Amino acid sequence: MKTIILSDINNSAKSIIPYGLRVARELESEVDVLHVIDPRSHPGAYSSLSDSQSISPGETLSHAETIKHAKNRASIKLDKLLSAEGSRLNYPLKINRVIVENSVEDELEQRLAQNPDCLLIVNAEMDQDMLDTTEEAVRLIKKTGVPSFIVPPGETFKSDISALMPLNLDQNNFTSLTDLKFFFDKFKLNIDAVGVVLNGDYTTMELKSLAWKDTVSDFFLSETKLNTNVLEGKDFIDTISNYFKRNNRHLLLLINDSENINFSVAHTVELLDSVKSPALVYFPK
Repeated sequence: MKTIILSDINNSAKSIIPYGLRVARELESEVDVLHVIDPRSHPGAYSSLSDSQSISPGETLSHAETIKHAKNRASIKLDKLLSAEGSRLNYPLKINRVIVENSVEDELEQRLAQNPDCLLIVNAEMDQDMLDTTEEAVRLIKKTGVPSFIVPPGETFKSDISALMPLNLDQNNFTSLTDLKFFFDKFKLNIDAVGVVLNGDYTTMELKSLAWKDTVSDFFLSETKLNTNVLEGKDFIDTISNYFKRNNRHLLLLINDSENINFSVAHTVELLDSVKSPALVYFPK
């Protein structure tokens, strides 16, 4: 497995690269810290003394020169950050600093075609450089079909994870849990798996949740502390968010493997904005 951390060095918020490196260390994974320079966002520009000593101030830089300067600045920033974090973690595996000219979507598509067994880690606060909005990031995650951490800036990684996993109890497809076996195997997890009854039969849903727990405990999550619950509420987002905050969960585990509106891109974005905590988001292809 490889962990791909999308660089956020141009973000004004605190970098999540240290968080990503700690996740990768737990997974014993090689890391690519990927900085993508989209040529559409870097047309020719005016130079300045801080950017160039070979071109007079005010002189227009060509597209190639603009990209070169952007790569140089990214290289300096990443070297500084990765040197400090690599030493602090005593990271045992290789950390690759990758700086490319491309769109982030095309670059990820090319890399995943070569190595589909990846985990993606993204800052929840977009830098308007590689990605503009949370919705754009979630749509990218859905298109790639790669399990992805979305991490708010400033979060501290916890290896002992208390997670909340919303359930669609009308769905009996467990393939997505198999896909995430690497995560369940490597981390010490305490998972609350919850269904939400908006206007249905609570007793029926409770029986479904117990049957779900029996199945996944036997075959998928034997080493995980797993609790199931059925919540009653008028709004899916509010019910999940309030439970998450009230019970001090650390991670939102969103497996979006159905056409149910509660597991759509729009609802995923709403949940992320509401809980403001790290989330592992997965849209199986």
